[in-house]
Amino acid sequence: MSHMLIDCGILKGTDEGSSRMRAAVADIVKTTDGRLDVLVVTHEHWDHVSGFVQAEKEFQDLSIGEVWLAWTERPDDDLAKQLRKQKAQAVKTVDAARQKLKLSAAPAASAVLQVLDSLSQFSGDFGAAGAGELRRPWPGRAKKQALRSGG
Repeated sequence: MSHMLIDCGILKGTDEGSSRMRAAVADIVKTTDGRLDVLVVTHEHWDHVSGFVQAEKEFQDLSIGEVWLAWTERPDDDLAKQLRKQKAQAVKTVDAARQKLKLSAAPAASAVLQVLDSLSQFSGDFGAAGAGELRRPWPGRAKKQALRSGG
């Protein structure tokens, strides 16, 4: 029997998120007899990748044949590099705005901050480390590839 896992994450702020992810991955290990043929990581939002950090130890119990990443994770793709650079700058800008809002006494500041905080649950605390985590070598993995755009 073949096994494929597509993404592995949980929304930031979920009660007992880390322990839930560890239990979920432990169950995946048990159900698959410790073997995934393909692991697909669609994109780096926290709710799609947090489990790779939260259950890192449990993932070490999995043998993974192939890891498929989005084309945006290709280190040699010029557009992907440009997008990563733009995203990093946008994150810095939003973080600076959040810091100013925290210090503001303006009545609307807390409402705007609340909106920014709710949006941040998709990138979570992974931030810039997320992309690096996805592109790092996966020890013991047979093959890792970032797919090409359009195919």
